[in-house]
Amino acid sequence: MRLSRAIPVLLLCLSAATPGPAAAADWTVDAARSTLRFAFTETGNPATGRFDRWTAQVRFDPSDPGAARIVVRVDVTSAGTGDSRRDPLMLSEDWLAAARVPEAVFVADGAQSLGDGRFEAAGTLRLRDGERPVTLAFTLRTNGAEARVAGEALLIRTQYGIGQGRWGGLNVVAAEVRVLFDLVARAAD
Repeated sequence: MRLSRAIPVLLLCLSAATPGPAAAADWTVDAARSTLRFAFTETGNPATGRFDRWTAQVRFDPSDPGAARIVVRVDVTSAGTGDSRRDPLMLSEDWLAAARVPEAVFVADGAQSLGDGRFEAAGTLRLRDGERPVTLAFTLRTNGAEARVAGEALLIRTQYGIGQGRWGGLNVVAAEVRVLFDLVARAAD
């Protein structure tokens, strides 16, 4: 399965680096053991979805997180919530405009250690009709040459033109969307 899809975002958190043999390494994500999800509120109720196709290119040296480079590409056409009513609408021109803009891209040059295996990576997310700064907050746990990175980023959907026409208001779907990732990666050889 090829990782490639979005948002964000997320995604991004692969920039978690680890001490040991992986210093200054490129990281390879294990797609079968990794997830990229999103969470939002619709009519006052929590809802979640996922991106099935995305890729992440990560270079990270834990002793120099400022030199990190993270590029995440998300195939927004792979977004789904499991709701047969919501999913086609979510991909429509009023929402993600997936036919016109099928890819979201997050790029971060540099990260910052917050201590205790916590990091932040400030970057830019290009999604639909917008390009905005986004910060990924994540934790990094390592076991030899393997790393587990979990975290999230907060997006305001209206800043990207997501939710137009009769969906332009906030009375049905809230503005905040959390992008959540849980990634397993190995130091590339």
